[in-house]
Amino acid sequence: MISQATEERTAGSGRHRLLFVAAAADGPAFERVAGTLGYDVDVASTAGEALELGQSGVYPIVVIDLELRGVDGYAVADAIGSTSVHTAFLLMTPQGVALAARRNSADGAIAGVVSKPWEMPDLVAKLAFAADLHQQRAASDRSAEAQRTSVLMIEDSAVDALLLRRMLERIPGVSVTAATTLAEATKLVHDQRFDVIITDLGLPDARGVDTVFRLRASSPESAIIVCSGIDDESLSLKLVQLGAQECIAKGTFTLASMSRVVAFAKERKQFELRLAKMAFYDPLTGLANRAGWHERATGALARAQRRTERVVVMLIDLDGFKEINDTYGHDAGDAVLQEAAHRMLRVVREYDTVARLGGDEFAMLLTDMDLSADVGQVAHRILRDLQSPVRLSDGTNVVFGASVGVAVFPDHGSSVERLLTRADEAMYSAKHRGKNQVVVA
Repeated sequence: MISQATEERTAGSGRHRLLFVAAAADGPAFERVAGTLGYDVDVASTAGEALELGQSGVYPIVVIDLELRGVDGYAVADAIGSTSVHTAFLLMTPQGVALAARRNSADGAIAGVVSKPWEMPDLVAKLAFAADLHQQRAASDRSAEAQRTSVLMIEDSAVDALLLRRMLERIPGVSVTAATTLAEATKLVHDQRFDVIITDLGLPDARGVDTVFRLRASSPESAIIVCSGIDDESLSLKLVQLGAQECIAKGTFTLASMSRVVAFAKERKQFELRLAKMAFYDPLTGLANRAGWHERATGALARAQRRTERVVVMLIDLDGFKEINDTYGHDAGDAVLQEAAHRMLRVVREYDTVARLGGDEFAMLLTDMDLSADVGQVAHRILRDLQSPVRLSDGTNVVFGASVGVAVFPDHGSSVERLLTRADEAMYSAKHRGKNQVVVA
């Protein structure tokens, strides 16, 4: 670790410190030059010294002489970069000597190459560029900190869990909750939303692809990353097809690569959810659309059948909407639809579903209802709330009503299609009776 004296000098001077990894004899000359540019310099002349100092995270810039005897400068940069994620690196080589053609995990943190012996204008420019790169990397992590990522880690191996947790907690903005079994994880996701779930495939109560299948069912809004000792391409492909966002093999990742995996998995899942919202939600009102309502209704009927419960389907058609559209224009019609949607949402409970099926036709899906009281209360409150005038942007007040048709599972049908048909028939019966009425199939 960096010495307390070095930390005190850094804090007290108000100057940036940089680490110069080179022969001790080269240190004084570099220190004089860097000093004129506002830097304090620490010199490390061995790999051990470089790692002890560099991994402290104190240095915004590390300059590494690639010709230092007995030290692999690339490996030093990789090792420092794996724990000091904001550091920018400058590589120093004899003039005319090309860099080795190799990939390194710290490549993205390398700000440039300085020729040795260095020329003042070149060194000034490269140090300035390295300082900018350091600030950008730090700013990016501060942004990540502001957008926190909650991670649920499911791992029953104490050693693997410790290593993975330590790495995850070094990623800015990441908070980690641990579980050792799928059952424990399921309880956690019931009470808390996680952005990302990282799981092994071999758990005490789950094995293989079934782990991902069950996790997706219990936490459909979480990105799933499989971190397994099994490195099998065909298995990874199958897991992605089942809903995992990423698959990584244990022991193959670094801090930088894990940070990318978590960030990319979270973004892929959010993009998937945005696409799903486009497919299942009405863009004008924010309600479920016909496809979204049908999906929820299918699930609700399946649960009701298992539990011998009733489900209520309501179709609501606005009375007088065509006249509003024809008289005041489509913008006014859109405003009326949005206000109607808002009022309907106020009537139902948070776990009920309100949808816009198209035009001025809405549907409700109500579960766990007392048919003798609750249905009538909800339906008549809808009628009362929709009769209140809507004030348009030009100050005009418009008034409309609604006709409501009600069908009940299983009394009036056992399928979504049959219940919609019966509710539709009841709704048209309400219109024929003079509108602004509720009719039960």
